[in-house]
Amino acid sequence: MRTYSEEHEDSSDSYTRALELASRVIELSRDSLFVKLHYMQRAISNIEIRPYTGMENILFACDGRILYYDPLYVLARYKDNINNITHALLHSVLHFVFHHGFTAGDMDTDLWDLSCDIAAENIIRELGCSSADIPEQTLQNPVIADLSEKLPLLNAENIYRHMNNALTQGEDREGILRLRNLFRMDQHSLWPDRAEKGIYDDSVEMMRIWQDTSRRMQTELETTGEKGVLSASLGRINRSRQSYAAFLRRFGNHGEIMRLSEDEFDNNYYSYGLELYGNIPLIENLEYREDKHIREFAVAIDTSGSVQGETVRKFVQRTYDLIKSQETFDTRMKLHIIQCDDRIREDVLIGSDEEFERYIQNMKILGLGETDFRPVFAHIDRMLEEHRLTNLAGLLYFTDGKGIFPARKPTYDTAFIIHSDEVYPPEVPPWAMRVMLEEDMQ
Repeated sequence: MRTYSEEHEDSSDSYTRALELASRVIELSRDSLFVKLHYMQRAISNIEIRPYTGMENILFACDGRILYYDPLYVLARYKDNINNITHALLHSVLHFVFHHGFTAGDMDTDLWDLSCDIAAENIIRELGCSSADIPEQTLQNPVIADLSEKLPLLNAENIYRHMNNALTQGEDREGILRLRNLFRMDQHSLWPDRAEKGIYDDSVEMMRIWQDTSRRMQTELETTGEKGVLSASLGRINRSRQSYAAFLRRFGNHGEIMRLSEDEFDNNYYSYGLELYGNIPLIENLEYREDKHIREFAVAIDTSGSVQGETVRKFVQRTYDLIKSQETFDTRMKLHIIQCDDRIREDVLIGSDEEFERYIQNMKILGLGETDFRPVFAHIDRMLEEHRLTNLAGLLYFTDGKGIFPARKPTYDTAFIIHSDEVYPPEVPPWAMRVMLEEDMQ
């Protein structure tokens, strides 16, 4: 397959001249972004820009380390509009700032590409960089406005999930994918997640570089007080992505129960000593084994109406499964499941698999009032005082994070498990842990 330049090359001299001019256009575009968007300098500097000389029909594509371009394509686009190449360069860099080229996995590639392009174009639209303005943005605006009404944050993941749901509900696939021509500014064929077409095989190292770049960019934006869509989107991807399972393993405080080791302790010598010397054994029962024991858990569920019932059930089921799956869990389990809004609506004590199965099958969401976290803490404090809780590992509070927090730190560990699509996730008191729950709750 001939490249764009090969198909339009009249002579060696004219191509050399085109190469020089295209290089100059690229240089001007990069310099413009350096001046206009100071916080993008590191990201842009990560990428080397060079003309493509391979056999594949590459017009404008980045693999995370090198952006390849066809000189005659660049000149043609520049002739149409002097901002086109600046816009395309910014678009390509943003893909890697947001790790689009590393995360497709088993996704529908066409739909993921479109989602990534829309997300990048929305960021460019919000940046207000005049040297990257192009006429296509006017045509993009209605699509972006429609998505903005339906989604709290226009990142690639949210857009992909929304469009994929639309397909499952019978929306025309080709109708959705026709938007690609409106939002496509580069090619994705060299992205690392498509390794068979990639130039390099060091995607892990590249991912590390881009993760560091994204974190530094977020820090700079927050330092300067810029809290726009770019900052919010960076905050979402830079958020710790620890799994709920990994967190719960660390959260469950393990205690040691010392027990007599029947395998190692010789009861004959012990009894013989008592018979021979009265109450003085020949050997002391100092040989113990240590058993790990996960303490009681309290799981509070915010039923103020902001979290849907099915999501609550998934959380409760996942939490119970994770606790039970830990090999060190003592069989005498106690799990308090507390439903609450601005008051305690229900407190169910679970002590066996059978009790949990009955609970989850018949579970009803109670409350739907305002959110006040304080009653749950008062309720747990009262149970501790009355010794109804004697070995509490901590409190897991499932909520959207919008409510009244206690003024004082409790005596037990507390984690607010936040389920929220807000652009800026809610803060929690400094004495509590905050875990942003991913959709899959893995």
